[in-house]
Amino acid sequence: MWVKSTAIAMLLYPLISHVSIVVDKSQWAGIYLLAVFLLLLLQSVRARAFRLTAVWLVLSAVGVWLIRQGDAVTLMLIPPVAINCGLLLLFGQSLKAGETPLITRYAQILDGELSQELKNYTRYVTRIWVLFFFLMLIESVALAMYASVETWSLFTNVINYLLIAVLFLSEYVYRKIRFNQQTNNNFFQFVWGVLKLRARHSGH
Repeated sequence: MWVKSTAIAMLLYPLISHVSIVVDKSQWAGIYLLAVFLLLLLQSVRARAFRLTAVWLVLSAVGVWLIRQGDAVTLMLIPPVAINCGLLLLFGQSLKAGETPLITRYAQILDGELSQELKNYTRYVTRIWVLFFFLMLIESVALAMYASVETWSLFTNVINYLLIAVLFLSEYVYRKIRFNQQTNNNFFQFVWGVLKLRARHSGH
């Protein structure tokens, strides 16, 4: 229940963040983001994840202080940088020697044993996602430093997620065309399988 509630709250945040910027009510998004931090804090406490508990505790304290100062926008700059940095590390660390690339791992769970050609391909796709999130990280930092808050919000809360969807869908279509006999899932089965795997990992 806690995991699902937190996941839904996090999925809704980009929309709430962008709308609050558009209508010049950034405090709304700041308060909502603080609530998300508190949900993550409670979840990490329940899981006895002490390092994460410390992280969410610090972020919650910073969030309270910034909102009291009337500076919710600064608080809202944190998620895009943190998310892209976290995903960059998640995909990048799976490419280390002795590790199974993240996309390879998902493909094995969804499709079973992979041919060597498909293993090589999924390693390459993992590298593409690493590059993608690296560029998104640079973009989110640069926009936070040099762009207007409206432009920053448009990219980090809207356009970047559309780019993720485009890359995800394009890679799936290419994989089905190139490896049609080696993949067992249609698009909706594939998406549902990935979502279930992410939810399972989040629960840990």
